Amino acid sequence: MLGKSARINHRGAGGAVACSLFILVVCLCLFCLAQPARAAVVWSGDVDPDDPTTWDENTIAHIGKNSSGTLDITGGSDVLGNYSYIGYGSGSTGEVTVDGIGSTWTTSEYLYIGRSGSGSLNITGGGVVSNGIGNIGENAGSTGTVTVDGSGSTWRNNGSLKVGDGGNGTLNITDGGTLINGHGYIGHNSGSTGEVAVDGVGSMWTNRGNLNVGWHGNGTLNITDGAAVSVSYSCTISYYPGSTGEVTVDGASSTLAINGGLVVGDKTGNGTVNITDGGAISSGFSFIGFESNSTGAVAVDGAGSTWTNRGFLTVSHSGSGTLNITNGGAVSNGIGYIGENAGSTGTVTVDDNDSTWTSNGSLHVGRYGSGTLNITDGGVVSNGIGYIGENAGSTGTVTVDDAGSTWTNSGSLTVGRYGNGTLNITDGGAVSSGSYGWIGVASGSTGEVMVDGAGSTLTYRYELEVGRRGGSGTLNITDGGAVSSDGGYIGYYSSSTGQVTVDGAGSVWANNGWLRIGAWGNGTLNITGGGLVSVAGGLTIEHYADSDSFINMASGGMLALFGDADDSLVDFLELVDGTDAIRYWDDSILDWADITGATYGDDYTLSYLTEGDLDGYTVLTVGVVPEPGTITLLSMGVLGLLLFFRRR
Repeated sequence: MLGKSARINHRGAGGAVACSLFILVVCLCLFCLAQPARAAVVWSGDVDPDDPTTWDENTIAHIGKNSSGTLDITGGSDVLGNYSYIGYGSGSTGEVTVDGIGSTWTTSEYLYIGRSGSGSLNITGGGVVSNGIGNIGENAGSTGTVTVDGSGSTWRNNGSLKVGDGGNGTLNITDGGTLINGHGYIGHNSGSTGEVAVDGVGSMWTNRGNLNVGWHGNGTLNITDGAAVSVSYSCTISYYPGSTGEVTVDGASSTLAINGGLVVGDKTGNGTVNITDGGAISSGFSFIGFESNSTGAVAVDGAGSTWTNRGFLTVSHSGSGTLNITNGGAVSNGIGYIGENAGSTGTVTVDDNDSTWTSNGSLHVGRYGSGTLNITDGGVVSNGIGYIGENAGSTGTVTVDDAGSTWTNSGSLTVGRYGNGTLNITDGGAVSSGSYGWIGVASGSTGEVMVDGAGSTLTYRYELEVGRRGGSGTLNITDGGAVSSDGGYIGYYSSSTGQVTVDGAGSVWANNGWLRIGAWGNGTLNITGGGLVSVAGGLTIEHYADSDSFINMASGGMLALFGDADDSLVDFLELVDGTDAIRYWDDSILDWADITGATYGDDYTLSYLTEGDLDGYTVLTVGVVPEPGTITLLSMGVLGLLLFFRRR
């Protein structure tokens, strides 16, 4: 009995021990599961010094010094260094991952990702990397790649950052990642290539100095899907000769905010900026094509896409510059320049409905250089004072084409101030000035304006002068175009030459005040093909009787003067001061002849109107006897133009 009992007790004791061990293992497992992940620094391959956990702020660290090495910093671990290299020697490969909240790698001086070899750095899950100066792809033949991904993931450079210093560098900031540095360079040295992508809402790149995209090399920056890049000072896109720079800001809420200036194409560089699909750039002031032989191009395309300049915008300072605003894009600035300095060439196109360019100051198309402005398919441009061909040696050309295309000058509009200016308003385009207008102002200048096609209009609030002080001015109103002004001068001042032609049915020049043709200069007004000129104030031809200024009328041309003077041509000419030099085309001599030698009914007619907007005017029609009611219908057609003018 005793032996059996002992055996039984022995078995019972063994079972109790086994049970206790099982419970202990379970508890230990539960305890481990309840604990946070332990800090981990894991390395393999060519890592020097060998144990990263022993590195300090004096360590010169290599991950992939001459061959292949990796380093993972996770679980809240901390690694230090003084100078750190990922992919140090030619042919080497290095990779570092800093992952998780609290995981950090701090290098007090330089951090190189791809010095002469191939290096990659991944900052994810809230990891943080800090260093002095950062360099991705330092030497020729090197390749460096950095990814900063996820909210809280941060790369902090206390100094500058170069993406593609002499080699190839790639930087991706995604899904809320953050990058901070002093000056930023993408494509720093000749032969280098740098590419930066900042993508996703919350992804941010902060440059506390300048940002240069294509310094000596080739640089590309893409800001997409709501990401943001900021620059505390200035931003240059392609700086030195041989460089190229390209920036794209795409998508709603994607932004590039520049506190200072933006230069697109600086020292013979080639720079491009694309703002698309709701992207936005803001800057203090901007140049496109800054220095001689530089090339810059900016495109603002799509509804919601904007470029806002708090100061001036110059499209071609001394180089070649192009700005295209299309499909609802919008650009705004203070003063606007197209072709600022001698030798420069600038072109701006504002195309399609809702595409706008707003200059809160004046707009200069050809200031000293060559400038071209095209407003088409419903594009809208507005500014203060407008100049086309402003200074000696300049050339400016503006075209406003298609219904809905408008150019609004809240101040005066000058075409050919000291240079050469051309303004074409066609197919329903509209141009207006809230003040005076001048076409061909100073000696040596030329100004030419064409208003062509039904619905095409040019409106001045005050007087319009064609050929002012030694300049040469030409105004052609054709095929139903219309011009209105408070008064007009044609070749009025000394040495000036002015010529106005109003030709074609529906073509109108409505003067709400006086019209003066010649005085010290030479002025000619041609009214032909059913065109109409109306004068609400007095008409003066050749005030000082120099016999070199005329009104030429033929083929149904009409001159409407305020007053009842249809009894005779003598009565009508009493409404004219000066020389009464109105001429008609005499087929018998194939030349212009004085109207006083014409035959009533055959060569001209007179009609006094008592209705419509020309109520109280006498109309002289030369060359074609109008059908009954034609003049009355035309006067009703002028009503809309004059009412529009009077509302301004």
